[in-house]
This record gives sequence, C-alpha cells and structure tokens, in this order.
Amino acid sequence: TAGILIQPTPPQYHPGNITVPIAMYSGGRDWLAVPSDVTRLEARLHSVIKHDVISDWEHLDFVWATNTYAACYEGLIQLIKQQYNLV
Repeated sequence: TAGILIQPTPPQYHPGNITVPIAMYSGGRDWLAVPSDVTRLEARLHSVIKHDVISDWEHLDFVWATNTYAACYEGLIQLIKQQYNLV
C-alpha cells in the first residue's frame, strides 16, 4: 500500500518529550492498563499535573460507568477550566 510504513515492531516514542500538562486517570481494576504499567508511564512523563486512580473501575468504565461524570469528568472539566483561567 502506497504511503504506509510497514515494520515488524511499533515505533519508539518518548513520553518524556511531552511538554503539555497531563492529567492521568486510571482504574484500579483495569486489566488492559495495569497499575504497574500506569506507574511506569507516569514516571517517564515530566508534566503530570494530576493522577487520579478510581480504585473500583476497569478500562471501559471511563466510558460506560453510570457515575462517570461524578467520578471523573466533573473534576477533569474543573481542571481544564483552572488551567485556562476559565473559573
């Protein structure tokens, strides 16, 4: 296929080069992004301004949980407003 780079392994990326503020949200019962991987990623990022762990959530709860707004989105919206002086 023209224009598509095909390689046997994914390209390396360098999370430490990210400079924008990062808010991390993770689930304590997430089996796709397990806590040890999240911790390792957070250690490589230099601009994390917040990391909330929702202990009883799994990966798809960030989309499907009935308490998503109260548990996650409400705080995220407030954080964005604070970062951009919209409060």
